[in-house]
Amino acid sequence: MGSADRPSHVSHSLYGAEFQFNYTDTGHSLDAWAFPQVPGNTRVVQNLTCVGDTSGDEAGTRTGCQAILHDLTITF
Repeated sequence: MGSADRPSHVSHSLYGAEFQFNYTDTGHSLDAWAFPQVPGNTRVVQNLTCVGDTSGDEAGTRTGCQAILHDLTITF
């Protein structure tokens, strides 16, 4: 096994500000929010879309959230 194939330890990591968001679904439509980048580029989530209850009888199969992230730079 070559050195590129072996797992390596991450010795330093830097994380930005914590992202926390709460809401209460009050309708049957898709809910969407945008989160512009902040100074220092510490915001990870750019857009968030959520579906709670729908007008159908699909029993929660469409319930959930999807996030689109801001551009990330990962340096190894």
